[in-house]
Amino acid sequence: MLRLLESFLIYSLAAICISCGGGGGSGAPSSQGASSSGQGNASITQSQTSSSSSLIEGCSMSVSNEVELTWPTSDWEQGLPELNGLCPSKLENALDYAFAEGNGTGAVLIVKNGKLIAERYSQDRTADDLVTSWSVAKSFTSALVGAALDEGYLIGLDQELGDFFTEWRDTGKAEITLEQLLTVKTGLELLKDDNGDGIPDGDDLYNSENQVGISLSRSLVGEPGSRNYLYSNSDVMLVGELVKQATGVSVSDYLKTGLGKKIGFTGEWWIDAQANVMSYCCLDSTPRSFARFGLLFARNGLWGVDHVLSEDWVRHSTQPAKFNEYGYFWWPAGDNGFSALGVMGQMISVFPDDDLVILRFSNYQRMGDGRAVRESSNYHQTSEPELFDNQEFIDLVRDALQSGAQSVASSNASPEAIISESQFVESGSLVTVFGGSSFDADGDELTFDWDILNAPSGSNAVIRGLGLSATFTADKEGDYEVVLTVSDGINEVQSKQISIRSGSSRDLLSKGTVDGMWPNYGGSLASEKYSPLDKIDSSNLNEVAVVWRWSSPDNSLSAFQNT
Repeated sequence: MLRLLESFLIYSLAAICISCGGGGGSGAPSSQGASSSGQGNASITQSQTSSSSSLIEGCSMSVSNEVELTWPTSDWEQGLPELNGLCPSKLENALDYAFAEGNGTGAVLIVKNGKLIAERYSQDRTADDLVTSWSVAKSFTSALVGAALDEGYLIGLDQELGDFFTEWRDTGKAEITLEQLLTVKTGLELLKDDNGDGIPDGDDLYNSENQVGISLSRSLVGEPGSRNYLYSNSDVMLVGELVKQATGVSVSDYLKTGLGKKIGFTGEWWIDAQANVMSYCCLDSTPRSFARFGLLFARNGLWGVDHVLSEDWVRHSTQPAKFNEYGYFWWPAGDNGFSALGVMGQMISVFPDDDLVILRFSNYQRMGDGRAVRESSNYHQTSEPELFDNQEFIDLVRDALQSGAQSVASSNASPEAIISESQFVESGSLVTVFGGSSFDADGDELTFDWDILNAPSGSNAVIRGLGLSATFTADKEGDYEVVLTVSDGINEVQSKQISIRSGSSRDLLSKGTVDGMWPNYGGSLASEKYSPLDKIDSSNLNEVAVVWRWSSPDNSLSAFQNT
């Protein structure tokens, strides 16, 4: 994955040809704590005071983490690092690393406990100057899908794209699902991928006058939902168009009037020559405004007392990153965190366990006539940093954390993943597996990740589902090995592996009560009123009325096991 990201960065620089010739100053004056360029009130909605203080190894002063959870209103409340669990000198070292000569860093912000703890800009930039997102915007697009699901504009992640793109109906592309689009597993071709190495589409899309049109016109070259992962800007362009079709407004307007308005985010999203929003990139805003988006995800969708995004969506959309995978347009960051990343070092890294948000952006200049319209001479200019690595910067910031400020995970009880039993199914049938008996001793909300570990040769089975159950079609005869992983947002636990055997018959008399999927009744249902199958034979078969009655153990609806 790191190799893929590195390839993308190199490719975007070389092929798109938008980063040549500078991009602003790279040096910065030393800045201890937050900048004094503005301070506003923030509403305190939760207080967790820690009276302990300690010395961080290599830190010259005592550090405490007297937590008051705040949210910014018109501006950010500022805080001292040493009162918010961070060593000032180590934090300064991290900022010095980001602003080293040749890195082209324009802005760095550190948010802890909802307060602006550190903030630095290059010599010719201020808090009011715009930066650009590059692919950080993909995580915004993902969040807007969550908002559309929360608000009922979208039915679910299994919804097929033929519902939105009329030109795809009656084609194989119509059956691609929203989840496959969000995990960039559509099977659609990459533009100008001449050697088939999976390096993402770049200048063909970026320079197109109709970026929706060129994204829709791509051929289906693979099986949707297959294990092949391809980073595709065109796929994300289609997510933005899908949100438009579902909500009736552009993805930019949906952000402005919904999520953005609720958290105080303002920005300008670039459009192509035909006014299609470039939802895979190119969102311009101030660093402080971008920090609001990071804080929203650090707080699991909560803003003040309002759930701007459902906690379920926040956890589902960031869960692949926590499993060290790319999906739903978030990258892994380690330590149970996740990052929105853009080419040339743009980043919003979020660590919910520590209530920490780390942001870094390049010096940025709009080229051309100043409009956010990608046409003619209008384009973005940033520069490739010479000595900056995303993960190294994150590690330096996290090294400044007080050990006691990272104690959430250590006191958390791990959840237990419980999956339904192995079963026999008829080949070609839709299989449903259940995880409803999974639980968390702390009462934390769980998210579910389903996976088919092994499948019969030639199978194209793809498991779908985010919640208590998941489904797949057993398209080939043989054994399918399924596993469930549950997360409480801190710890992940994998269930035992089960086997789904697919065959040509579900004849109960020949297969028996196990392979024949006869229900295993328990509790109040375990009585003599049900005749065992061994009392049914050819002499009385025609006299027997077989009634299927499905239930869960002890009639528990929360652990319902069958359909």
